[in-house]
Amino acid sequence: MIKRYFSISILVSLLGLVAVYVIYQRLDVLFYAVALAILEISISFDNAIVNAKVLKTMSKVWQRRFLTWGILIAVFGMRLVFPVLLVSIGGGIGPLAALHLAMDNPAEYQVILEQGYPWIAGFGGAFLMMVFFAFLAEHQQRSYHWCNLIENNVLIKLMAKLPFAYALIPLGLGFLLNAWFESAGFLKAYLWGMGVHGVFYLFHLFSHRQLKVSKVASHGFLAFCYLECLDASFSFDGVVGAFAITKEIWVIMIGLGIGAMFVRSLTIYFVDHKIMDRFPYIEHGAFYAIGFLALVLLLKIAYHVPEWITVLVSLGLIGLALWHSIRSNHAEKTGR
Repeated sequence: MIKRYFSISILVSLLGLVAVYVIYQRLDVLFYAVALAILEISISFDNAIVNAKVLKTMSKVWQRRFLTWGILIAVFGMRLVFPVLLVSIGGGIGPLAALHLAMDNPAEYQVILEQGYPWIAGFGGAFLMMVFFAFLAEHQQRSYHWCNLIENNVLIKLMAKLPFAYALIPLGLGFLLNAWFESAGFLKAYLWGMGVHGVFYLFHLFSHRQLKVSKVASHGFLAFCYLECLDASFSFDGVVGAFAITKEIWVIMIGLGIGAMFVRSLTIYFVDHKIMDRFPYIEHGAFYAIGFLALVLLLKIAYHVPEWITVLVSLGLIGLALWHSIRSNHAEKTGR
């Protein structure tokens, strides 16, 4: 049963690892590719849970497109093309020259990529921060909460009453961080991240109020774009952090691509097995992990935050939420 969901991911992984070995003829590079895949899955596990929440509202056609078109965008777009374009813009060189730089001089490529990190972190951190606070505001409509101190306080209740009021905290945080970091372009990228999320949220409100927005736009294409932006926000940190493991661009692309493939397989598995319904608090853990990842993305502009801290905290929050869900389900069955 499980094989049906992960067979393609396993096949793609084997082909990718064979390609890595053929290109480099080194066993240590295979280890790096596997390590990057595990890192990507660990960091993006909460991404799979949030994806499942959105994906279950989409038609089967768009679910399939998410697995086909989406994986091509995720692997080649965000793990190869985007970093190359960033280096191209930041280094003032052409895209082909940036690609040659990545293959021939990965150390210099990494330096230029890291110079653009404030832009990456600004956009990705703002987008994920908006995702987290939008969840808190929307969750006020439900009858249960996981952490009342965070989800059911006076401030969140006030934010839930007005559309886009949830954006005030991320907006204030952005201005504070801009004054703190004094990084050129950070605030512009941060506001872009907020704006992109705001567009998706606006269409979400329209669809719920049954205004004349096409079904494809509100539940198909736009949801697809939202998931791709979410995936991009998660991948920013992984792409830059991957250079701590290896500087080989093809190993980074294949290793992170394998991880992205498994994240998508997990998403479909969660949807088909109604994981979100069976374990209600796991959604909370995933969104808390997203909020934490947003903070890490932003803090890494000025401070070094080891990848293992991000992984452990994210998985710990999801694990705690899963344990709480199991306890809650048991209490309902036994009447305790």
